[in-house]
Amino acid sequence: METMLHAFLTTLVLAMLMTETRRYLTLGLLTGLAVWVRPDGLTLAGPVLFTIVFAERTSKSGVGAVTRYSIGFGSLFVPYLLFNLAVGGVPMPNTFYAKQAEYVSWQALPVLERLAQMGLQLLAGPGIALVPGMLVWLTKSFRQKMWGSLGAFMWCVSYLALYVSRLPAYQHGRYQIPALPVLFLFGLLAMADFEERVYAAAHHRVLRIVSRAAIAMLSLAFVFLGARSYAQDVALINTEMVVTAKWAAQNLPNDALIAAHDIGALGYFDSHALIDLAGLISPDVIPFIRDERRLAVYLDQERADYLIAFPDFYPSLIENSEPVFSTNGPITEVFGKSSMTVYRWKRP
Repeated sequence: METMLHAFLTTLVLAMLMTETRRYLTLGLLTGLAVWVRPDGLTLAGPVLFTIVFAERTSKSGVGAVTRYSIGFGSLFVPYLLFNLAVGGVPMPNTFYAKQAEYVSWQALPVLERLAQMGLQLLAGPGIALVPGMLVWLTKSFRQKMWGSLGAFMWCVSYLALYVSRLPAYQHGRYQIPALPVLFLFGLLAMADFEERVYAAAHHRVLRIVSRAAIAMLSLAFVFLGARSYAQDVALINTEMVVTAKWAAQNLPNDALIAAHDIGALGYFDSHALIDLAGLISPDVIPFIRDERRLAVYLDQERADYLIAFPDFYPSLIENSEPVFSTNGPITEVFGKSSMTVYRWKRP
């Protein structure tokens, strides 16, 4: 998905700040490009402006830096806003509004519970061995007034806080992933700095070997764990979403209108008209995205013919629907979950 590209762009912008670059026009262009990849790329403006305020020595140079950055950023951000307004009638993509509406129950959870879930996802890997280095590098940045590093660290904390306040840390914390490369970079820089300063001391050489071995072993262990998780995720998609989409393409009438919460495979393998219950291409449902009673009324009004969903996702919505196909997928059976099902929607 676009997550990796977004992580690359954010890391590139923040790494440039950490090297005390003055190429603010380039930083503006990269920020604008990041917004095109994901709307949260807009948050990169924060660390850039923070660095300008504290790193530029005179008002004149600060104004010039902000001007160059604004030109670069605006040249891509303004067309982005105009594009969204032309396509969807709103300045941001539909997903920006739909995801927040869908996970309103997450926003009601206690803050500590949300932080714990996010921390479990973020530290499930070799990054846990780099946490001390992250704190050491933060301390060094404060002491030496390394404004770019401080701006990058503030971005990581703010970015994670923003997401944990709005969206769950699900699917391996994919929404939080863009912050990880920069945090890991802090830990690695601290380790390299430590090794350079105390290279000759025997007891420090032992510590260096132990720390390297710990990172290497954790990385190796999580390569296998990650590969297993990835295989399960791919198998789930292939045996549920893809199988369902191919069945719909071959068995449902050509003029059928299908309502579904997950439209990715349907859009790729099938050509039926769709109602997107997740709101990404059907923004009308966003105001009542988790209200099954109103969704039922909406499907009647739109004259939907079929509903495709996991049964436990819409328990009320499927009560008066007739199942016509189920994947009986092996992955969902292993985890004790219900398989994706195609229902004939019964209109009044």
